[in-house]
Amino acid sequence: MRGNDGKDVRIDVKTTRHQAGYLIAKKWRKVDDCDMYVLVSGTMPRYEIQGWVWSAELVNPSNLSDNGYGEHYHMERSQLRVWKYGNTRYSVVDLFDGDILA
Repeated sequence: MRGNDGKDVRIDVKTTRHQAGYLIAKKWRKVDDCDMYVLVSGTMPRYEIQGWVWSAELVNPSNLSDNGYGEHYHMERSQLRVWKYGNTRYSVVDLFDGDILA
């Protein structure tokens, strides 16, 4: 996706079959691996965007947890930002509901 400043925004899209799924990233991920994470739920060919966060919001020691599969970064759906979308062309700023929290 192209930002207002003409630079690309790197997005890591995470998928789950569960409507109430979690946004999860491996512990070895770094903040600068991508700019934002987007969580989608569903199955092929239909997916629904559940929300998004800036990379610095997810890849944060306060989000480390271990649910039996080793430590990973984890955020609940209720912690994600709302993705504003439609069939119109938007600038990157128009799609987001807030600023980065770092």
